Amino acid sequence: MKTINKVIRIILIYFSYFLLFFSCKAEGRDNIKEKKNVVSEDSITIRQNPIQENELWYFYDISHYPVLDLKGIEREKLKKEIKTYTIELKENHIFISNSCSNIEYVNLRKKSLNYFTNQDNLERYSNVLSNEGIELLDSINIIRSALPEEECNYPFGEIIKIDNFLIVLYEGYLVFFSKEKLPDNFTDEYNKLSSVSLPIDYDLIDFFSRY
Repeated sequence: MKTINKVIRIILIYFSYFLLFFSCKAEGRDNIKEKKNVVSEDSITIRQNPIQENELWYFYDISHYPVLDLKGIEREKLKKEIKTYTIELKENHIFISNSCSNIEYVNLRKKSLNYFTNQDNLERYSNVLSNEGIELLDSINIIRSALPEEECNYPFGEIIKIDNFLIVLYEGYLVFFSKEKLPDNFTDEYNKLSSVSLPIDYDLIDFFSRY
């Protein structure tokens, strides 16, 4: 009888260890799932998201209206100063003419409201971008140096990527870079065409006014 009781106690002890083992294992799986969820949620704002390598971006244009109203700065003068810059992204490194070379960069995905810090700033940027035909979505990409002490010179410390443009803030204006290089005389020719006054054919106007 004593032997049977002893066997039963041993069985109960082993059974208790068995339940405890699987309980701990299940809890561990739950913790792993919880950690994965945290990582995926954080990745919305801090995940490195590499851009396609070997891209060369050329100056495209400067916004017609400033985001920040800085008095006494002429748009055309700023345009001449920055139009010679190019941005190259190559093998996770950034090269900017006259600014920085071979700087390792990260490409972060951030909520637009968090990046621009408040609703007023968000609307200000959104309005200027909208005037240029660019829609500011809920999330944007931010390109910057992986190490703060190796940051590119102003105004390339942080570069915004929206649609097919890289954008920097320069003396209150937004400067756009595109992978499509415009002809050197594109802006001059455009300005000439826009300033030309076409002759008015009054006979043609009189003809259409009859109908």
